[in-house]
Amino acid sequence: MVLIGIDWDTSNIADYASQDELTPLLQRTGRRLPTIGEMRKLRTLPWIWDDNLRGCWIAEREIDLKNPDRSLFLPAMGFQTDATGEIQSLGEFGHYWSQTSDQQVKPYGLHFNKDVIHLASPAVNSLGMTVRGIVERAAELQPTESFIVPNPAVTSFELSKQPMFISLVVVVNEDRSMFYLRPADYSTSGSTLIITSPALQPGYEIDVIYAA
Repeated sequence: MVLIGIDWDTSNIADYASQDELTPLLQRTGRRLPTIGEMRKLRTLPWIWDDNLRGCWIAEREIDLKNPDRSLFLPAMGFQTDATGEIQSLGEFGHYWSQTSDQQVKPYGLHFNKDVIHLASPAVNSLGMTVRGIVERAAELQPTESFIVPNPAVTSFELSKQPMFISLVVVVNEDRSMFYLRPADYSTSGSTLIITSPALQPGYEIDVIYAA
């Protein structure tokens, strides 16, 4: 579902996840969280509460609201307490994670009920809030060199540049969505790139981005 030029998933990655659970969850699914700026843009769009489905629809035009092909539905999943795991405010409030705050310290989220939609930082980062992912397409990147993981999968690749110039490594799924490898998932030995991520699969494309 494309809104404000961004490809949003039409279902939740997780109904409840704490801040500490976000990184492994997103790496596993090949998605990213919306930024606070993207959430701000989403908040400015027309929206409407759905009493039957218990959530809100968001669209670029009011005429498209509640049209599943043209509007994004966010169910009001409430939140999960960090102490007991109890689900609260189900069907009444929605709490969705974004990447970071403006200060790059505390995470923010999109929060709504039947009357209002706004952005705020959760009082406790260990609360379980909802995760809605964004599909990032590899066509938006400009890799310096690429490798296709053969079958059976190998975990080492020869680079054309010195390892110190690597900015990031991207593994691309067959549907051209992608996820970033963490520094802990790869290392270098001379000009050899060694990947230790268990997510590596035959047929995946590894795009190596070098610093400018």
